[in-house]
This record gives sequence, structure tokens and C-alpha cells, in this order.
Amino acid sequence: VATLNRETILLLLPFYMFSRAGEQGELGWRTLLKPSLLAVVVPLLVYWAVWHHVVFHIFAHNASEYYSRLPFNLRCFARLRYYPQLLSSLGFLAPSLFFGRSFVADRQLRAWLWALPIWFAFMCVWAILAETRIWGELLPFVTAYTAVMAEEWLAARLHMGLVRNQPVEHTPRVARRAA
Repeated sequence: VATLNRETILLLLPFYMFSRAGEQGELGWRTLLKPSLLAVVVPLLVYWAVWHHVVFHIFAHNASEYYSRLPFNLRCFARLRYYPQLLSSLGFLAPSLFFGRSFVADRQLRAWLWALPIWFAFMCVWAILAETRIWGELLPFVTAYTAVMAEEWLAARLHMGLVRNQPVEHTPRVARRAA
């Protein structure tokens, strides 16, 4: 669920684009730039931009709402005191999502992962990254993706042990070496 007046609705557009492009098979720039796909995405993006422009003029007297947060976010990255908050939100999990993507067999789910850098670029401009609330919209995707990644990794590990006709040992490696 997204609201028209917030930047969170922009997260839905990359997910839609990668979802439709992933249906065609291999994900590539040609599939992302197909006229049938752009015929849906561009009007929605234009609608969002027009909506923001109208709201900007209505609330022009409220200077705290419409300005780029990029300078503040860059200062957050430059100051060590913001790192615990930045890393606790998604920073520790994001590398495992990208490095573990080979364990996810579903093409569409892997394609959706490429929406995260686009979302991050928008958030660097429109939101304060040190606020935990902006990461909340990613929780359903990150949770599902991590669960699928862990499940498929575990299934592959169990399958490797069964294929070799060897029982999967539950003893630590150190104990096996000593024996």
C-alpha cells in the first residue's frame, strides 16, 4: 500500500517493470524498454511527478517538506555516529541478498532484487536514510527473499548429502577432523 503524496509509491514502479520483464525470460535492457511496458510505467511516473508538483505549490509555505535530503544523507555517511542506525536498518542484510542471489531459482524474484538500487537512489534524494521507517516498506520483500534463499540453500545442502548416498552429518567440522 502506498500513498500518492509520498515517495514510497515509486517503489512499486521498478517492481512492476522487473516483474513484467522477468516474465519474458532473461532480464535485459531491451525487455525493460519495451513500448508495452513503458506505456504503463511512464504515465504512472508522470502522474506522480504532476501530483508532487501540485502538492508542492499547495504547501509552498512549508519549507520543511520539499527539499533534497541528499546533502544530509551524504553527511550521515561521512559521520561515524550514524553508521549503527544506517547499518541496523538494512545494511547488514543487503550484501547477503546480492551475494546469495544464486541460491534463488525463481527468475522473477531475482529480477525484483534490482529494484533495490533504484529505490535506494530515490531514497537518497527524497528521504532521510537514518530514519528507520523508510526501510519498513522493504521488509515484506526482504523477508520473503531471505526465506527463499535460505530454504533453497538448505535444500541444496541436503540434496548434496543424499546424492552421494551419505548421511548428512550434524557434527562440527572440527570434530570430524579429530576423528
